[in-house]
Amino acid sequence: MKKLSMGVVGVGRIGKVHIKSLALGIPEAQVVAVTDPRIEEARGIAELYGIPSVKQDFGELVQDGSIQAVVICSPTDTHARYIVEAARAGKHIFCEKPVDLSLQVIRDALNEVEKQGVKLMVGFNRRFAPHAVKLKRQLGDGPISMIYRVNAGSIPRDNWIQDKEIGGGRIIGETCHFIDFLTWLCGSLPKQVYAVAMPDPDGFNDTISISLQFANGSIGNLSYFSNGSKQVSKEYIEVYNTGVIGIIRDFRELEIRSTGKPYRKKTFVQDKGQADMIKAFIKGIKESGTPPISIDEIFSVSRTTFAALKSLRTRQAVSL
Repeated sequence: MKKLSMGVVGVGRIGKVHIKSLALGIPEAQVVAVTDPRIEEARGIAELYGIPSVKQDFGELVQDGSIQAVVICSPTDTHARYIVEAARAGKHIFCEKPVDLSLQVIRDALNEVEKQGVKLMVGFNRRFAPHAVKLKRQLGDGPISMIYRVNAGSIPRDNWIQDKEIGGGRIIGETCHFIDFLTWLCGSLPKQVYAVAMPDPDGFNDTISISLQFANGSIGNLSYFSNGSKQVSKEYIEVYNTGVIGIIRDFRELEIRSTGKPYRKKTFVQDKGQADMIKAFIKGIKESGTPPISIDEIFSVSRTTFAALKSLRTRQAVSL
């Protein structure tokens, strides 16, 4: 398999990011077809990046025998349905987060993936960021303590992300990114969740603190705040482990402090791991046959976001 032939559904902002990345920076794969309900938009993207085929819909895309994997960048409420269709058509799947808006629907979709024997990857890119990979190597084994602060900023109430039927809200739609990162960093699945949120008139719960306990004894706190200023960087991470402290500042800077000489590296370009995530997905298909994120981790992250919502409703910690 010289190049992995891929089809993309959805040419919105994130779809364009993936198409551009595949076309200009990832020689191991090529986009051979694209589709979107806005068919003229899809044609324009195809022409821009030299994609040879524009399909009328997702059904036509997955029935194309030349396509080996699909990239799902459509609205969230279509994700699980497209995952199931693609799996039954024998296609490997890269799906943007989150998997879906219902935990049972997510469970059913993941079961179908396992049943059909295809590989699934969800777009949790932060774990592939170079600064994050370096930090994880330096931490060593054992339970760790983690802080992840996200200066998320406010978005309008009529934004699709805030629509519970389409985007699912920011806890399901966005905090999954950071819960996955903490899960990967400590090497263990969450076992208990407790969440508190500032009151807001719309009930969006997008200024929230989520406390996590992990099966290996690690603890983490995710502070996802929508009420800050854009003059401060978006993401800040602190990690503690037996005399070692690691800090990532907005995926531009890594600092590690211990008893020896401090390590510090700052990069001019922010790298949240998007390209390396796609490369890992392709490598998992072409070489190892193993997806870089396990089905258990994907489901655990989804289950944790829904548990955070339950914790908000019940004002109690939720065991997983």
